[in-house]
Amino acid sequence: MTLVYFLCVLEVVRPSLPSLFLLRTITVSLSSQGDPGHILENFHVVAAFRCMTKERNNILKNLSLEDQRAVRGRILRLVMATSLADQFTFVSTLKREVVEPFQRDLQAAKTDPAIKANLPPAGDLGAIMARYMSPPAQASLVMQQMLMKAADISNTTKKTPLYLSWMRRIMEEFYQVRRGLLAV
Repeated sequence: MTLVYFLCVLEVVRPSLPSLFLLRTITVSLSSQGDPGHILENFHVVAAFRCMTKERNNILKNLSLEDQRAVRGRILRLVMATSLADQFTFVSTLKREVVEPFQRDLQAAKTDPAIKANLPPAGDLGAIMARYMSPPAQASLVMQQMLMKAADISNTTKKTPLYLSWMRRIMEEFYQVRRGLLAV
């Protein structure tokens, strides 16, 4: 459910507003709902959470307050994962905690049948993450964050007309960011 709601959060609104306007508009909500260093991501989260204040839009209303907080926290972490500002840190952590230990075990498995017997299959990313990341809830979050990163930049996998349409929009957004008209 969190993943489905997350996708709605990213598409709830796509601002083309100067960062100063965004800062002035959502500053009050940022203090309780996000990181002020990620203006666009915070904009999505705040807009979606505000939308949920209407009874008919609140898909979390049947959950306990504790579960609602947990889902909102997970959504916030997933949306923040789409920020390119933290991309290198995320990839470095993933490489250090999962990829490198798995590669070491793959090498050791060539000479040690006991290690080979206990290795998760190379294609089973979920099993690999669960084995090398602790606690399992962290592995689940990181897997979801990877999926969100992939979905966020998946426009290049679309059919050419749709891809070109998205590419033009993205290039315009990058141009506006470069000119200082949009926040990153």
